[in-house]
Amino acid sequence: MSAGEHKTLWRSDITGLRALAVIPVVLYHAYASLVPGGFVGVDVFFVISGYLISGIIFRNLQKKNTVGYLDFYQKRIRRIFPNLILLLVFVMTMGYFYMWDEELRELGKHVYSSAAFYQNFRLMAGLDYFGPDARTMPLLHLWSLSIEEQFYLLFPVLCGLVWRIRRSEKALGVLVVFITAASLLLCLSIKDQQVNFYLPFSRFWELGAGILLSYAEHFRYASPRSWSLNFRHGLSIVGLMMLAAAMFGFDHDSVFPGVSTLLPVLGAVFLIAAHEDACVNRVLSSRPLVFIGLISYSLYLWHWPFLAFQRILVPTWDWVIPVALGLSVLVSVAVYYWVENPCRRLGGKAAVVFLVGLVLCFGLGEYVKLRAHAGWGSRLEGQLSSLVEEKLKELRSAQIHFDVINGVSIYQNTAGTVDVLFVGDSHMGQYAPRIKKRAEETGVKTRILSRGACMAIPLDGRPKCDSYYKAVADALNNDRPKRVVFAQIWGSYARLGGVYAIDGDRRIELKDGGFDILLDQFVALTERYPETEFFFVLDAPWDDLSYAFKNRLNRLTTKPEDFERELVRLGRVSFPEDDSWLKGNNAVEAKMRGHAHILTPLPWVCPGDQCNLLAYMDDDHLAPSYTRDHAVWIDEVFEGLPASK
Repeated sequence: MSAGEHKTLWRSDITGLRALAVIPVVLYHAYASLVPGGFVGVDVFFVISGYLISGIIFRNLQKKNTVGYLDFYQKRIRRIFPNLILLLVFVMTMGYFYMWDEELRELGKHVYSSAAFYQNFRLMAGLDYFGPDARTMPLLHLWSLSIEEQFYLLFPVLCGLVWRIRRSEKALGVLVVFITAASLLLCLSIKDQQVNFYLPFSRFWELGAGILLSYAEHFRYASPRSWSLNFRHGLSIVGLMMLAAAMFGFDHDSVFPGVSTLLPVLGAVFLIAAHEDACVNRVLSSRPLVFIGLISYSLYLWHWPFLAFQRILVPTWDWVIPVALGLSVLVSVAVYYWVENPCRRLGGKAAVVFLVGLVLCFGLGEYVKLRAHAGWGSRLEGQLSSLVEEKLKELRSAQIHFDVINGVSIYQNTAGTVDVLFVGDSHMGQYAPRIKKRAEETGVKTRILSRGACMAIPLDGRPKCDSYYKAVADALNNDRPKRVVFAQIWGSYARLGGVYAIDGDRRIELKDGGFDILLDQFVALTERYPETEFFFVLDAPWDDLSYAFKNRLNRLTTKPEDFERELVRLGRVSFPEDDSWLKGNNAVEAKMRGHAHILTPLPWVCPGDQCNLLAYMDDDHLAPSYTRDHAVWIDEVFEGLPASK
């Protein structure tokens, strides 16, 4: 492509649209409350990538009758790999000095899965993008880059095959429509939102939206540029309003991706179709936005690791967040000018060098994983890490063994039917050491049925819980226990999207009123078994950020000799800023008061509204050793019951 042709094809407004995509993402990652739906900027990137990349392929097919695989992939490598290699080396270096063994081992896995562009599949197996653990994963954000690269590998090959077989623009159009429609249908049919979020096949339709526009333009099925300027003004305004509605109307509890994703995707399509002389696009073509758009790839890569390491190193110093953002911008600009741009201008052989460099990063990630498992005692955080692990080992020391049948964790101190049935998710499981202790001391026939992330009442949207629902129903009907105790992470369910309470023929999302219906069903349950005494255990405070003591340590400033003094400080911590736990507790207490006994851990775990983080094993679970020795609020359940014979 000649320089003149490239200049004609390059659109400053699309570069500015990149800025409109990356800025909300960065702000969302730093201050989610400012732009609660800022994560949709990634979806805008997908549309832009689909539009631009398919344009390259379509032009090659039209002019050369070939995709031009070698040139296509060389350019992608020179564009993407150098910056990525530098980032992976930086993250591994920081991890070596400041991460603890388990964290470093996990980082090694993320490094090699990012280098091989399957980070989305690794995250799909066990990390919620919106969950608390995600905030300290320095390579979390590379899931989107992996999806794009997977698309770059698949789509050009399919286009080349179709063109070789038919050499027909209509056949090519059928391929584009099929990929987009099939991917969208798949996205709308998958109930597991974590799978849906990371699965490439349920995301390809977002790139496909940009491809459809590109196809229509290149093969003259539509010519947006010829539409009246007033119409394109309106199109650009509507597109901007759709993006704004998504960015400020969605939040981490929204069901995403799904029908809602059409809002930012179509908004991006409208803005691209409006072209650079439309009113909004003129603003997008302004020099500040174009500059941010030019560094957008670099900024996207670098901002998240800086924020993640701030949370790892000095989690209690919020004033460091703008400093981390500022540093990431400076690094992004420097890398853009001194690495990314020069490397794009290099010859084809440079692509081989960068490919080898990424393979070396893959190997280094595997090496880090193996060595971290063995322990690197010379690292700066080695001694402090050992002290933390010793404390965690002490907190976990009272864990008990559960039998697991069909995914349901079961503890029972006697064969046959029982007098007391404990039911709930992992927030019931956390009480197992105390329950076991009291069951042995009193001789009361006791059973625990627990499964993580499963509510005792059936919900639509959690198919993995079906065996648990059955186990609970069977225990209630067959055992007819004298007492039944429920414990759940109530506040988390109350704000949950993508999961529905079932009310006759209606399905109501928990966060939109379904939780209240769920509590009504608990009330109905107590009325169905009038001979049974019911107990509901409220939650101890928890948050989605850092209510685990190890995540409150400032690793930059805490010396090993200061560790015990830091533990004393962590014994008195204010309630978390996020009051979801309290809203859940209040809803349960208001609904169940008069129908069941209410048990609360608050006076013991948080006397004087100051919580003892040394009672916790992680962000939201009490430690086994603590519950065994101190969870006296559970004891009421055993009072007045006869011992088993």
